[in-house]
Amino acid sequence: MKPINIIIDDENRYFAAGLRLIIAKYAQQHNKIACFLAVDSGERPDIVLTSQARRVRRWGACAGAYIVTIKERQNVVTRRASRVLYRSDDVKYLFTLLTDTLANPGPVCRFASQALTPRERQVIGYLRRGLDQSQTARVLGVSVKTIHSHKRSIMSKMMLDRPHDFIYWLLSHEGEYS
Repeated sequence: MKPINIIIDDENRYFAAGLRLIIAKYAQQHNKIACFLAVDSGERPDIVLTSQARRVRRWGACAGAYIVTIKERQNVVTRRASRVLYRSDDVKYLFTLLTDTLANPGPVCRFASQALTPRERQVIGYLRRGLDQSQTARVLGVSVKTIHSHKRSIMSKMMLDRPHDFIYWLLSHEGEYS
């Protein structure tokens, strides 16, 4: 039986320790072996449970791992995104999330479910070069509102809620989508 390599990368050590215990219990109930890896280990993880901020900084460029984002709480307005674990979720939901993740083989990293459109990649390229939204709009021959819509769409696909997270993500992946 192949062990499931899991990394828990969260600022809240108590929450991470609780996750580790619950996942160990899940593995025991489902006759699986859970192997918890350190963040800086050389082995490739199968599942990464990470906070939103650390996802952007550390796990944006991962290949072949399932990324589950840990968020504080769900907004009433937004629908539940896939592969998101809220800190207030119960154990049953975590078990369901793990079962779904392990039942669907193959990497779900970065843009697998919602690929960026060619136009979104183009917008990223201009923003990365230092153009602001109005300059990008002029170059592409569209309105500023259209560029803003592309930016919001990219942020949604990357699960980024704040503009400064987008900027950090944009600068941390130098040359990748230009």
